[in-house]
Amino acid sequence: MDVISACRKVGVSDKTYYGWRKKFGGMGRSKLSEMKSLQKENDRLKKIVGELELDKLVPKKSLDFLKAKGLTQEQQRQAVIHTRQKLNTSERRTCRVMGVALSTLKYETVQHDDDAVRLAMIRLAKAYGR
Repeated sequence: MDVISACRKVGVSDKTYYGWRKKFGGMGRSKLSEMKSLQKENDRLKKIVGELELDKLVPKKSLDFLKAKGLTQEQQRQAVIHTRQKLNTSERRTCRVMGVALSTLKYETVQHDDDAVRLAMIRLAKAYGR
């Protein structure tokens, strides 16, 4: 059986076979396993570099929101939401990189109805003065 018919039987083109032969032809088992481990390490490092690039990109994209000092919680919340929408990142990562507490996003203000207390204070102030 020649190379071309063997390749057809397996479902691989002869060009692919010759490429593999050129790349892996003189390697033994130890070299192949070493190459696989190096490829795994390379993939892991690429992932780390990608995450670091994303962490670097978040502050650059959110600078327009963070120029003013003393932002209110609502402004910080809006900055995080805006950055998340632009970069499609998670809440946790965006908050960590921007230096905003995650609880700032989750916090909801509770408004109390203090009209009765306020009216009583006004009435007492008018009655007794200063």
